[in-house]
Amino acid sequence: AQSWVRDIVQTTDGQIWVATENGLSRLDGHHAYTYRFQPDQKHSLPGNTVWDLALDAQGQLWVATSGGVGHYRPATDDFQVVFDQAALNKHGAGIVYQIVSDKGVLWMLADGGLLQYKGTDDYRLLKPKTEALPLARPYRLFRINGVGMLAADEAKGIWRWDTEAQQWRPWASQAFLDIVREKRFVIDLIPDGEQRIIAVLDAGYLVFDDTGTIVEQFRPYVQKAPEFRAQSGMRTPDRELWVGLRSGGVLRISLPSGKRRHIHRWQRGKETLPSVRALFRDRDGNIWLGTEGEGTLVWNKRSEWPVRLLPGEHGQRNKVVWSILPASDGALWLGGDRALEVRPESSTEFQPIYTADDRRLLQGVYVVTEFQNQIMAGTGRGLWQVDGKTRTAKPVHWTAENGESPRWLSRVVFTLYADGQRLWIGHSDGWGVYDKASGRVLSLSHVPELCRALTTAFEASERFVYIGTDRAVCRYDKTNGTVEVLPGLDNDGIIREGASVTDMQLGGKYLLVGYSGIGLKIYDLKEKKVVLASGLGTGLASNNVAAIATDSRGRLWLPSQTGLTV
Repeated sequence: AQSWVRDIVQTTDGQIWVATENGLSRLDGHHAYTYRFQPDQKHSLPGNTVWDLALDAQGQLWVATSGGVGHYRPATDDFQVVFDQAALNKHGAGIVYQIVSDKGVLWMLADGGLLQYKGTDDYRLLKPKTEALPLARPYRLFRINGVGMLAADEAKGIWRWDTEAQQWRPWASQAFLDIVREKRFVIDLIPDGEQRIIAVLDAGYLVFDDTGTIVEQFRPYVQKAPEFRAQSGMRTPDRELWVGLRSGGVLRISLPSGKRRHIHRWQRGKETLPSVRALFRDRDGNIWLGTEGEGTLVWNKRSEWPVRLLPGEHGQRNKVVWSILPASDGALWLGGDRALEVRPESSTEFQPIYTADDRRLLQGVYVVTEFQNQIMAGTGRGLWQVDGKTRTAKPVHWTAENGESPRWLSRVVFTLYADGQRLWIGHSDGWGVYDKASGRVLSLSHVPELCRALTTAFEASERFVYIGTDRAVCRYDKTNGTVEVLPGLDNDGIIREGASVTDMQLGGKYLLVGYSGIGLKIYDLKEKKVVLASGLGTGLASNNVAAIATDSRGRLWLPSQTGLTV
């Protein structure tokens, strides 16, 4: 998900930093480097989802991530973690989404309020609806020269931090409070001259003077102007307001001294830009656009249209990445719409993988996995075995139940699941099992419709293999080759909720099934019925059960995204 960009900044050494939903990228003008969370490294990026970037008074880069808050250490090219997520949760802050620097103080906007950080042992959490923080639901922080720290609140407008009194006080006028009550949100506050501040709203914009009084406003939902659903904003030196839209593209609005405005939606013919979440102008005048799904685009006035610089590191060919595999040798594999590519541990560049026969790029790669020290790729043209040293791939041939060898290129492979001993393959006609010794796949075609999209599997005995899919639990009998759907465990009626099978365990005569979307079911294999169904509200921490495990005391452990149930 490096194509989802949340923020862009430039540090004092000229390097560009891009915050994404799958790591942090650094561009030095020649190469791109990506930092990700490494659980075994103390000084790695705290978390893979990077919410915000900020520079403190000394020019030090701070990061707010899904795993905590830290700052970059240029001398060692790593990160000092200031608060990991466990510490933030302990203090009642929760996840930090934004960091703003103000006169040696870092303000951090978090789930639990505002964290005021002055140093390692000098910080405090200001909780909403208290004397320290009268705001009800603060959702955005700003630092404006000449005004100071401002906080936008969902119910009470814009507030200003009074440094002398050490209190938050109302700043915006009553007219703005009336607009807030119309459910309008402040996306950005941008200085416009010495005594003017532009407030980009989710629909329209306002211009304040330095006392918080509205001196100009543009409200398209009132004035029947062009579509205006903003999620980012920026002002250029020639007084042009750029607004990134949720629905895609950029509005460029002239800001002359009079009331006349020119609103231009940036497009080329019928081609428009993707949804723009971040706008940034570097010291050379280049405009950087962080998008949802198209990575980072860069534009300068010499070009007609922005060029796509990322979604990942240099050399990456994929526009859409479907599968990411960190291999045991340190290499990073990407499967996507245009190629299978690999970045060796010793390199910053991605290299394409070719087919062994015609040197063409291997395209349409849906899933990549590592099985017994082999890289396997499921594609729109079958299953391929990859040689990482020669950067070539060869097809894996198939054998049907009747001993015939169907055309391997006819299978679209969507899913690969390794259980340690076998590699299970979900493909367009059913599923199969890869045998490393023979280098072939036993194809189990013509299975029931509910059993085709394999998500997990395990061999319960010499006779039975249980297959979990996005819609059901199926049992494969190896003695006669039959496949049956277990009644009561199919999810055909709730497939729209994404109730796929995540894990299964056998406990005596019972089959325990974990789901993404509906929790846990316990199935009596002899009676062929569900004897217990449990989810959120009935004892589980979440409806999304990530795995199932039992300990030596017979306890059942169910981890999920929001907690652990025992």
